[in-house]
Amino acid sequence: MSCFFDDNKYCRDCCGCIVNTETVVVRGSMGPAGPTGPQGPAGQRGPTGPTGATGATGTGVTGATGPTGATGPTGATGATGATGTGITGATGPTGATGPTGATGATGATGTGVTGATGPTGATGPTGATGATGATGTGITGATGPTGATGPTGPTGATGTGITGATGPTGATGPTGPTGATGATGAAPETQALTAYSTPSAPVTGGQALIFDRTSTQEGSAISHANNSADFVINEPGTYVAIYNGTAYPQQNASLPETNLLSFTLNGTALNGAATQHVFTTANETSAQSAAQIFTVTSVPATLQITSAGGDFIYSNIAMNIYKI
Repeated sequence: MSCFFDDNKYCRDCCGCIVNTETVVVRGSMGPAGPTGPQGPAGQRGPTGPTGATGATGTGVTGATGPTGATGPTGATGATGATGTGITGATGPTGATGPTGATGATGATGTGVTGATGPTGATGPTGATGATGATGTGITGATGPTGATGPTGPTGATGTGITGATGPTGATGPTGPTGATGATGAAPETQALTAYSTPSAPVTGGQALIFDRTSTQEGSAISHANNSADFVINEPGTYVAIYNGTAYPQQNASLPETNLLSFTLNGTALNGAATQHVFTTANETSAQSAAQIFTVTSVPATLQITSAGGDFIYSNIAMNIYKI
C-alpha cells in the first residue's frame, strides 16, 4: 500500500487509512489488487531529417545511384506505468522518435548528345514548258445572200351552191295478206312405265329389289319384265325415276340395323338420291321414297334400286320412270 503525506503528516490520496507520524488508524481491510493498467502507446516518431542537396545535372554518362541513407534509430519505448493497487497508474510519456537518416544524393542524369541533322539538298530548277503549236483553222467561205420572198396571192372568194328542192315522198305499198296458220304437229309420244310388287319379300344386303308386276307402259323407251329387278332404257335421253315402299327388319335381326336404298345404272350408284333408316326395334317399319334424274347416252342401259346395310323385308313397293 502506498501513502502520501502532507506537511501535517496526514495521509492523502490513499486507500482509506489515516496516518501520521505517531498514530496509524486502519479504516478497513485492504481491497483486492486493482487491474493492470493498459500498456502505454508507442512513442512518436522523431522528425524527418533534412533532404540532402540535389547533385548537379551531369552531361553524358548517368552517375551511379548514391547509397541509401541509414535508418534513424527507433525511439525508446515509454516506461510502463506502475501497477496500481486500486488506482490505475499514470501512463508514461511517449518516447521521442529518432531522426530519419539523411537521403543520399541523387546521381547526375546523363544526356547523350544528338548529332546535328544534315542540311536538305536544294531542289533542282523546273524545266521550261515547251511552246504550244499553232492550231490550224481552214477559212470558212462566205454565205450567199437570201433571195427575196415573192408576194402572196389574193384569197379567192368562197362559193355557195343553191340547195335543191326536196323530192316528194313515194307512196307506201299495200301490205300483203297474212298466210294461213299451219296445222299443229302431233304431240311427242309419251315414254313412261310403272311397276310394283304387293306381297312382302326378303332382300339380302347388296341385292336389287324385285318388282313382280308391270302395270303401265307407254312407248318403247323403257321396258320391264315381270318378276325382275331390271328396268331397261332403250333410247338415249334424260329420265326421272321415283320409288315408294315400306321396309322392316327380318326376325332375329341384330339391332340397331341401318337400311339404305339407292339407284344404280349399269351397276354403278347414281349420286344425289337415296333413302335411309336405322331400325332399333323388331316391330319397327319405315315408309321410304326416293327420286332420281339421270341421263343415258349409250343404250341399252339397266336401272335398279339396291338394298344395303343388312337383310330386310320390303312390301307395297312401286317404281315410276318417265322420259323428259
